[in-house]
Amino acid sequence: AYIRFYEEHMGRIAARLAAHPGTRPTVLLHARAGGWECCWSAGASGAGTLIDFAGGDNIAEAVVPGPTGQLGLEYVLAQNPEVYIAAGGPHLPGPGDFRIGPGVSPAAVREQLAAIRDEPGLGDLPAIAAGRAHALWLNFFHAPTHVVAVEAMAKWIHPELFGDLDPEATLAEINRRFLAVPMDGTYFGDLGAGE
Repeated sequence: AYIRFYEEHMGRIAARLAAHPGTRPTVLLHARAGGWECCWSAGASGAGTLIDFAGGDNIAEAVVPGPTGQLGLEYVLAQNPEVYIAAGGPHLPGPGDFRIGPGVSPAAVREQLAAIRDEPGLGDLPAIAAGRAHALWLNFFHAPTHVVAVEAMAKWIHPELFGDLDPEATLAEINRRFLAVPMDGTYFGDLGAGE
């Protein structure tokens, strides 16, 4: 049943992108945002393949051959990604770690996204000023629930194509139909322009 559910949701994204080929906005997935030196990111495999599936052009793909690696701030600024995605978890070590996931409130996620505006260099990215700054739970990329992350990324990367996607409803259905212990907390979030 879950395979059917997964294939239906992923297939909807793939079919719509195939029917509307065009530009692929550039994306920075900033893994463990705020906890490590800028910027740990998803490379040409692993989570990077999900950015590609969602219709994005992963700026780390050309320089990080494996699943993850470090990008320099200068590289990130030169690439000027059109979409910024902070990724973290509920209890990451280190000062300024990006908390998201079980037990984290939507307001806390928005506060942390807004705080990125004060980070040297990163805070100057036009994507952040334009409200194209978002957050994802890092552990989505290690589980078959990553369908929720792909829906959220597709909506952020191509809002004109995927305005009708509802990753919140998808997560609620997964909780209702498939999980003995529901996922409770905040697993994705947005920072609107001017927030």
